[in-house]
Amino acid sequence: MDIECALCGEPWDAWGVHHYEDMTKAEARRFLNGEGCPSCNFGQDEERVLPNGNLQRFLASMADAWDE
Repeated sequence: MDIECALCGEPWDAWGVHHYEDMTKAEARRFLNGEGCPSCNFGQDEERVLPNGNLQRFLASMADAWDE
């Protein structure tokens, strides 16, 4: 299952996020707090961040992407 970034919508593998394979521990914490992802440079890359963010899809994907 993927978790979509709250800002840019980039999909990230839930296992990789929770087990620090795709992100560092600090990056995963920020990502799971809805602060963005490494792809959008945590909201700094204005071209990647969606105009109204991606909060609803982020929350829905978080609810569906349990770490097994």
